[in-house]
Amino acid sequence: MIVGSDGNAYAVEDKDNLPDGVTAVGMVAYKEDFEPNVGIVIALTDESDNTMSWEDAQTACANKASVGGYTWKVPTRSDWDSMFESFGGYSDSWTGLNTAILNAGGNALKSGNWDVIYFAENPGSGEAMQMFVISDGSASTYTGEIDSYVRACFKFEE
Repeated sequence: MIVGSDGNAYAVEDKDNLPDGVTAVGMVAYKEDFEPNVGIVIALTDESDNTMSWEDAQTACANKASVGGYTWKVPTRSDWDSMFESFGGYSDSWTGLNTAILNAGGNALKSGNWDVIYFAENPGSGEAMQMFVISDGSASTYTGEIDSYVRACFKFEE
């Protein structure tokens, strides 16, 4: 499912036939097993083509237009793991998620050789952890002061 700027969910097959004035802004990337009306939406594009500081990442997500009353945020490592697993990967594999994002009309997560890093929020601390996203389709967590890429998400309850 894709999520439109109007807050409604649409089938991926309808991405080119959304109502007038509605654009696809996210994709349902995870639904809980026991509560299928609870899940995570990931943005279809990065917040910037360039890396940014942790403070700028938080600001970029917070300033993103809310969707259906939900506020965008920097994903936690747990959010990333849930999204990876939802698309057939294990907790450190992003290949399936990337394929789904592309199929939904979004831009792929960047890949590289230990030089492509996405932010993950460290819950409770308000500080960043970074996740390496590398060319073999896996990720690992790194903590430090380094500018990173940002892909926003929000948790929803229908």
